[in-house]
Amino acid sequence: MSESVRTPSEPPYPPAPYAWYVVGVLTFVYIFSFIDRTILNLLVAPIRRDLNINDTQMSLLMGTAFAFFYTFFGIPLGRMADSMNRRSSHSASTAPGFISGAVSPCCWAAW
Repeated sequence: MSESVRTPSEPPYPPAPYAWYVVGVLTFVYIFSFIDRTILNLLVAPIRRDLNINDTQMSLLMGTAFAFFYTFFGIPLGRMADSMNRRSSHSASTAPGFISGAVSPCCWAAW
């Protein structure tokens, strides 16, 4: 078994500025992911009022949407993350959320 040993003269991989850039980008994405998962809890009363739904229907809307997504898309997305390179998998997984977030204000006029 051969192990690679880094000598003190070799620069660290990845370079520190790039590593911190990646940490910042992933933190930014995680913050928006967290907000997306929790924003529905803040909007329970207005959603119930506007849609005229009861507590059971609201709980189905809140819980079933995320459970359905994680149940049916967890394995395919995990396989995609394992088979693609890191940059492509992060881009492919964050792009739909940012695109739908950018397009959603345009749909407000349809209501």
